[in-house]
Amino acid sequence: MLRMNKNIKFTLLSVGLLLLLILAYSNHFNNGFYFDDSHTISSNESIRDLSNVWSFFTDASTFSSLPANQAYRPMVTLMNAVDFWLAGGLNPFYFHLSIFFWYIVQLVLMFFFFKKILDLSFDNHPFVPVISLFLVGFYGLHTANAETINYIISRSDSFSTMCVIASFVLFQQKAPRKYYLYLLPLVIGIWTKQTGVMFVPLFFLYILLFEEDFSWRDTKTKLWLSKTIATAKTTLPALMIGFTLFVINQFVFTPSSTVSSNTTVSKWDYFMTQWYIITHYLSNFLLPMDLSADPDFAVITDFFDPRILTGLVEVVAMLLLTLYSFKSRKLRGVGFGLLWFFVALLPSSSFVPLYQIANDHRTFFPYVGLVLAIGTMVCFIAIRNEKFIRENQLIKPSVLLYVALILGLYSFGTYQRNEIWSSREALWYDVTQKSPNNGRGHMNYGLTKMEKGEYNLALRCFNKASSLIPRYSYLHINMGILNNAMGRTADAEASFILAQNYDKNN
Repeated sequence: MLRMNKNIKFTLLSVGLLLLLILAYSNHFNNGFYFDDSHTISSNESIRDLSNVWSFFTDASTFSSLPANQAYRPMVTLMNAVDFWLAGGLNPFYFHLSIFFWYIVQLVLMFFFFKKILDLSFDNHPFVPVISLFLVGFYGLHTANAETINYIISRSDSFSTMCVIASFVLFQQKAPRKYYLYLLPLVIGIWTKQTGVMFVPLFFLYILLFEEDFSWRDTKTKLWLSKTIATAKTTLPALMIGFTLFVINQFVFTPSSTVSSNTTVSKWDYFMTQWYIITHYLSNFLLPMDLSADPDFAVITDFFDPRILTGLVEVVAMLLLTLYSFKSRKLRGVGFGLLWFFVALLPSSSFVPLYQIANDHRTFFPYVGLVLAIGTMVCFIAIRNEKFIRENQLIKPSVLLYVALILGLYSFGTYQRNEIWSSREALWYDVTQKSPNNGRGHMNYGLTKMEKGEYNLALRCFNKASSLIPRYSYLHINMGILNNAMGRTADAEASFILAQNYDKNN
């Protein structure tokens, strides 16, 4: 009877979290197509005919109408085509419904994934299921994740993350592990976004830490070597498939017209700047008050810049904490979670410079690791103080109240963030406030004013953008359209000529 009561309570908590998640995202289902949605969905003729399915997997040009953006992501194109077919056109509701469904699937998988790791660390302690559920709720309701869930084409981030976690969960089960079924989500994940290949190094770390029971306390070199070799053997099938698929995607199916990196930026300067960007991501994890749909970070070239040094100190501190956590089996989840954060960030925060130095939707995958690290620490503290918790009648209601407060605040933040994504005008106004040095943000906000016939306000926005990005061809095209609408034909012609001069191949 007691166990039945516990199961009922756990079920009620799970249903309550699901309802809270639905409530938090209830105002996002009709949010529109923004940013890269324009060329991958709105103007992409390929997704309008499901009979083109085979071409999605053989021709990267089906991904986008812009040659420079034709990445090989066939699963994303397929999902967009299915949603377009279900909607009977460009109705964002069906796209958001699909993304949200898979988000719920990811959260369910995360529960089993976290629970398994915490069970291995704490010997199936009865606190583990509830703490795992709290971690899933914390991640699911986290305000920063609203950036990914609202941005439709960023389903590449959310779905590939779900695939990574699905691979882990299948591996944790006997039958799927025996028949290598855990490799199927890996393939689908890489077809969704190449970042799915990061499952391989994460898989290696998982095997080494939780299956081979690696610890710094192992003083014998032979023991270290045998555990590493055993881990490598287990990881080999995933490594072979992941590496092969990644190479084929990049060098066979990705067109030469696709621009994947910014060659005008020093690789070292970009990598160094990422130390500072990591501090931004960490601060948004704790207090997501600085979210921007289009951040305005610039490359920092001075190694002794306080922002660089602060970021370096934080990174080193996290790595030292990771090393310390490997001393104890109970704390390995902390180290694994922190390494997950860094490994998941590698595709955008390494020596390959991207045109956008930072993007808040990039943290969707890395934050899984941070949540696990915090959850392991919470579990460690709770179990260490179990006697005090069980004897003190005020602890449980106090903890529940605190958890409800945290989840409630993040839910409210998510709901508010959805409102910002509800219209082009609201979204770009928010960008001008959060990222005032982003010229593209001012230009796009000006476009919303031009559409409403507020030409003087639009001109003011375009002039501000021109002071920040004077050689941006799209800005001069829009300036020409605005000047023409205002009857200033000579200025319009001059703007069009500038646009052509700055980007002859556009």
